[in-house]
Amino acid sequence: MNNSDTEKRKNYQKNYKEKYNKTHHSVNVTLSLKEYKSLQKFAQQENSKPTTVLKELAFAQMNKQTVYPSELLTLLQEHNRLVRSIANNLNQIAHHANIFHEVDKKTVFDHLRQLHIQIEQFSKQQVFNQQFKTTKP
Repeated sequence: MNNSDTEKRKNYQKNYKEKYNKTHHSVNVTLSLKEYKSLQKFAQQENSKPTTVLKELAFAQMNKQTVYPSELLTLLQEHNRLVRSIANNLNQIAHHANIFHEVDKKTVFDHLRQLHIQIEQFSKQQVFNQQFKTTKP
């Protein structure tokens, strides 16, 4: 590379940095080692970087939004799938009853009981007893 190319590159970098600094701002946050480890662990669970997680959480808080751990969202999706499958079974029973004009009440109540048991088990095992890691200062 000759001097002319080097100068062009330097000028380009300088102009780019000046333009970038007009539209972006850097913020530094000091964390204790314990706080950083906690943030790092949470970010790892979210498959993200600590700075990205911190930025997302800060803006969510400012906008009065809630950020749910991805693990919880996965569990809730499974919960919804279970509820939909049982609701589908009940719908099939209702359809059968409409065609043949008879309802086996025991089957309906068995399905409702099954739904209740599955929701209870899911709630106890997966959500309420699950210790989601959060960062606390």
